[in-house]
Amino acid sequence: MKHGLLVVPNAQVYLGAKTINAPAAVIETPAHHPDASGNPFSVLAIPYADDKLKQRLDSIHFVQANLRLIAGLTVVMKYPEVAKKRKKADPLEIFKAPQMVDIVNFVKQVTAKLKEPW
Repeated sequence: MKHGLLVVPNAQVYLGAKTINAPAAVIETPAHHPDASGNPFSVLAIPYADDKLKQRLDSIHFVQANLRLIAGLTVVMKYPEVAKKRKKADPLEIFKAPQMVDIVNFVKQVTAKLKEPW
């Protein structure tokens, strides 16, 4: 919960019979929500119906990409020596790995208006 997001494989564990067996994100209940004092966490199930397949895949990809981004930035910022030992290169080289291409593209899209060179 440190980064405000925890993904679980089965929302039923937290929501009971109210939902089907589907992946979900556990988030902090917003302070302004009426149930916030009695229930500090909320569960957001990822859509599972056939007509929501694309939305579900997009949600899973978004969460997974952000977790890889957080992990990559954690290594670069807190443990740069690990990246240097592995490839004897600048720790930022980690973002040139094939597994990080979609993350770099995402960051480019989000920061496009900043006119920063990547």
